[in-house]
Amino acid sequence: MNLSPSPRILVLGDGQKPAVRRAVRAALPLLRRAGRVVAVDLTGRRDLARSRADLAIVFGGDGFILGTARRLGPNPVPVLGVNFGKLGFLTEIEGGGFANAMDDLRRGRLRAVPRMMLSCRVERRGRRRTGPFLALNDVVVTRRRARVIALAVAINGEPAAELAGDGLIVASPAGSTAHSLSAGGPIVHPALDSLVVTPLCPHTLALRPLVIPADHAVSLRVIRPAPDAIITLDGQADVPLGEGDVVTVTRAATTFRLVQTGRRSFYAVLKEKLLWGRHG
Repeated sequence: MNLSPSPRILVLGDGQKPAVRRAVRAALPLLRRAGRVVAVDLTGRRDLARSRADLAIVFGGDGFILGTARRLGPNPVPVLGVNFGKLGFLTEIEGGGFANAMDDLRRGRLRAVPRMMLSCRVERRGRRRTGPFLALNDVVVTRRRARVIALAVAINGEPAAELAGDGLIVASPAGSTAHSLSAGGPIVHPALDSLVVTPLCPHTLALRPLVIPADHAVSLRVIRPAPDAIITLDGQADVPLGEGDVVTVTRAATTFRLVQTGRRSFYAVLKEKLLWGRHG
């Protein structure tokens, strides 16, 4: 869906980075010509779930966009990323491309594409539930220390596997190029509706990554004592787990809206950022 011209703009960024503060100051005149700036938040204190805006422009890296997606929650504000991180897989604008992007915004050329999010709930030994917790890239069940964790895995309530290893990743298509890829998982086009289930260093040769429909539920139960067991959401937020706790990961009702210029395809980004298909 193309964004309408003259939107209400929310400016977000990692204010701890001097380069971000300078970039935001330099960008404000262009932003005010492209739309109406309703707020500038470089501290992370604003309640994004209640913020009214037509577009959020994020000055930061992929990690900042992941955090922004969780902070927005069900608020469907489209997000345009300006890369001030390392990889910049989710950020659309690099280097000197900001002025061109603002021209595209004024002309109604920017479009928001949906990205599936994950929802995670925890059942504490069958007594109470916590959550739901949101993630854009992945939900990882592991341990704080480099120790083996034992998990029972069920899909749609059907026992699927028992795993002893470093843990397990449930990734969205957008997250398939992140932690899951490093653990040997497949690359999944972000427009597909699916979940990626990737074991982390399993103590067997029989467990391999699995791609399943997005409407399936993945449940993980801690089956041996592991006092430092945790869920990690997008590599940023942790939720402690105990023996017998059951983690259920499903497709979230919330959809993240990522703004793109349309100048680069997914395959071009793979080649540029991950060197996909290059030789030597």
